[in-house]
Amino acid sequence: MRTFIAGARQKWNGPIKSGADNAKAQVWAAMGAYYYRNVEFRMELLRLFVGPKNAIKTCASLIEDGLELAKGTLARF
Repeated sequence: MRTFIAGARQKWNGPIKSGADNAKAQVWAAMGAYYYRNVEFRMELLRLFVGPKNAIKTCASLIEDGLELAKGTLARF
C-alpha cells in the first residue's frame, strides 16, 4: 500500500495535513482512482497532501474506520 501512496514519481506540494477536515475525503477519492486504475487522477489527488507521511497516516486512519479497527492498528511508516 505504501508504494500506491508514496511511489517514486509522486510529487507533494499541497496544504492538506493528516488531521485536516478534508483529508479522509481526499484519500477516499484517491483510493477510488486507484480502483479504477486512473494513475493520473490518483497522483493529482495525493499531490494535495503536504507529504507522504500525511497521506499514509490518513489512509491508515480511513481503513481503520471502515473496518472498525482500533486507532493505530495499521502501520504508519
